[in-house]
Amino acid sequence: MLEDDIVCGRATVARRLISVLGFALAITGIGCVGAARADAVSDAQMANVYASAAQNGNDVAEYYLAALYASGVGVPQSDAVAVAWFERAANHGHAHAMLILSGLLAIGRGTPRDYVASYKWAYIVSVASRTDEYRDGAKQLLGLIEPRMTPEQIAQAKSQAMSFRASSASPSSQASAPAPTNPTIPPLPAPVRQ
Repeated sequence: MLEDDIVCGRATVARRLISVLGFALAITGIGCVGAARADAVSDAQMANVYASAAQNGNDVAEYYLAALYASGVGVPQSDAVAVAWFERAANHGHAHAMLILSGLLAIGRGTPRDYVASYKWAYIVSVASRTDEYRDGAKQLLGLIEPRMTPEQIAQAKSQAMSFRASSASPSSQASAPAPTNPTIPPLPAPVRQ
């Protein structure tokens, strides 16, 4: 079990999975120790700008808002809310969000562990991303989680991946977008005024 491997500190597949996920999060700036931050008012203003665009279905804003929730910048830190926003961005076709969501699903951070869903998102990125780093990271992630899955689970994940179609990220089509697994996205804070 990945969690047991992490708790026991064994040099195992789990450490490589965390390394791959860490790389994906580092590209985003999530969890960077010592990262420069603006003041709390500026952070909250930035979060409000991303939140407004994200609520209108902008996949890039959804991705960055997820990163803000994951790191607690400008909003209260919440892995569960971060997962919900990463999932919305992924459903809109954002490859980096797919890769991070895949890693979070694989380790169960902010969401129950789900190897089938994790494999689905990583598989989509591995075959469809135009960015080499994302494809390579997805392939590494697939190699780490595949041994933990049955052949039936792998087939199910590939079938889900092959039937995936990104929903439009425009406000008019937001209603047709699949709902996040964790639909408990809290209301946004009131805009901060200077």
